[in-house]
Amino acid sequence: LGMDRGLPPPVPGSAARRPSTENMTFDEYVDSHGDEFGRLLALEPADGWDFKREEESVRMFTKHVPGVPHVYFKATSHLQSEKGIAGLLNIMLDTEKRPSWDELCISGMTLQYFPPFYKRSRVRMRSPIAFITPRELVLEGRLRFEGDGALLISIRSVESPDAPMSDEYVRAKFVEGGYIIRPSPGSLTDFSVTWTGCVDPSGWIPARVANLVAVRQGQTLAKLKKFL
Repeated sequence: LGMDRGLPPPVPGSAARRPSTENMTFDEYVDSHGDEFGRLLALEPADGWDFKREEESVRMFTKHVPGVPHVYFKATSHLQSEKGIAGLLNIMLDTEKRPSWDELCISGMTLQYFPPFYKRSRVRMRSPIAFITPRELVLEGRLRFEGDGALLISIRSVESPDAPMSDEYVRAKFVEGGYIIRPSPGSLTDFSVTWTGCVDPSGWIPARVANLVAVRQGQTLAKLKKFL
């Protein structure tokens, strides 16, 4: 995996590159984060999820995990990408274009990117309620290709010197989650996509609003379908 799959070029950023990416192969790096990908896959089965609604062929669910104060979200749908999984991946990795298909996203910025190992980015999200301060997240994502052709994109929150705190935004935390992309049998352009995770909004926010945002986050798959 590398530039031969059409990944965007590196963005060094000001932070030091993770040492683990310089002294091991990509497969070794992925194996060292096996627990992270395992937690993502554990969110895929239907067990424990409460169906909320279906809009534009996107099914949305929420889940309450014992001991975790924040709601989990999950959205599933089928997406068409004429450029295959590489084309779909490139769109998802283009943080700066995320506002084009994520109506909650105000802006996106790549902070550091060392393909194919990891990418750090900052996204700023609008609040669905006027009196709630908008949120921002600093995210780190990494990839794993499965033997059956599926692609996992694991996402978690990190801190970065390239993204200092802002007085205009509350720094939220993406606890765990990401994307699970599975090619449909016999097709190179049709994919089953699961977008799932848990976000700690931080600061003050009513539980009702937090749950609303969780469900709306799943709707971004519908916007992505139209963008492809």
